[in-house]
Amino acid sequence: MYKERKLSQTFTLLELMVVIAVIGILLSLLIPVLSRARESARDASCKSNLKQWGVGIAMYSADNRSYLPASFNNSRQYWYAQLHSYMNYDQSDVSDIYESGMIINTCPSVTHERKKSGALDYASNNAILKHTNFSADEFRLKLTKVTHPSDSLTLADANGVFNGSTAAYPFIRGPVGVYLDGMWNFSSEDFLTLYDDTEPELFIRFRHNENRNTNILCVDGHVEGKRMSQMKAKNIYNY
Repeated sequence: MYKERKLSQTFTLLELMVVIAVIGILLSLLIPVLSRARESARDASCKSNLKQWGVGIAMYSADNRSYLPASFNNSRQYWYAQLHSYMNYDQSDVSDIYESGMIINTCPSVTHERKKSGALDYASNNAILKHTNFSADEFRLKLTKVTHPSDSLTLADANGVFNGSTAAYPFIRGPVGVYLDGMWNFSSEDFLTLYDDTEPELFIRFRHNENRNTNILCVDGHVEGKRMSQMKAKNIYNY
């Protein structure tokens, strides 16, 4: 009698296998949910980075007669250097953002060999944050001259930029005919041509939400995520 009771209280091999199978099924359901939750947190952190850059741009404009900063100005400063004084950098050494180690430089969805040091994962839009024109005293774009401030982007996710690399210029560089030199190929509401954003150039990078979305900072200061198929000419160009 005792022996029969003892056997009935122990797991059989079949029961153990069933338990393991159930745990496996639960894990297979849970892991994708946790992965999406982590990416959602990274996406939110990236948007927060861009929002902080947006505050810096707004403060710069307020101090500069409503002019937006340049991607590269006549003093040979990139856009981030022009925003140093608004971004709480160490003012004793602000010669290069790559060495600043500021967390807002890097998108949390990017894995870097030198995370938080020597990387900048955002690029400026030359059509809005104008590139220098050394023959003109004033070439910057004024806020009041932006036709679609809630659509036109100033900064966006871009492929990782490392100091000393071949892609060390922190503004959107391509692809040619789509995001460069393409304004007259489109009307403002036209959708832009799809492209391979994995190329090692400073293209806008769609790296969020399973590599479908990019985060963009618009002229009016708001940040949003967009899919490549949603990008319109007015998001890049000022019509």
